[in-house]
Amino acid sequence: MLNWFNRSLLFLGTIFFLGSMALAVANMILRPLGHSIPGAYELLGYGSAAFVALGLGYSGSEKVHISVDILFRFLPRGIGKWLEAFGFLISGAFFLFAVYGVGKLGIRYFRVNEVSETLQIPFYPVVFLVTLGFFLFGLNLLRSAIKAIK
Repeated sequence: MLNWFNRSLLFLGTIFFLGSMALAVANMILRPLGHSIPGAYELLGYGSAAFVALGLGYSGSEKVHISVDILFRFLPRGIGKWLEAFGFLISGAFFLFAVYGVGKLGIRYFRVNEVSETLQIPFYPVVFLVTLGFFLFGLNLLRSAIKAIK
């Protein structure tokens, strides 16, 4: 089920990415003509945050994130396996702690109805998408820790 969520959110993130790129290109073409798109920077910021956050779970499940393993090459396999699992465990715990902090921020933005300056779009939906991305990435890192031990 976790893999299904990862792929579904990656697909949704891809839609945000394509929409952001279309908006950026349209704004670049229209700007010299004196018709820039109002709030384009805000929308690109929202789209970029959504794209990155929604791709985190997939990157954790497929291990496409950055990994430095130069030390593990020189260690015996058993020790390397446990150190790798410990690294995944620490990283997963960090992201799950981040879920708490970012989630609290999203709740705060929801309660005070914090909005963007130009378009008056609420911040909290994007903050909650980032929270979801961190949550899935943390779960995938914890799953990787379990797989590393086996």
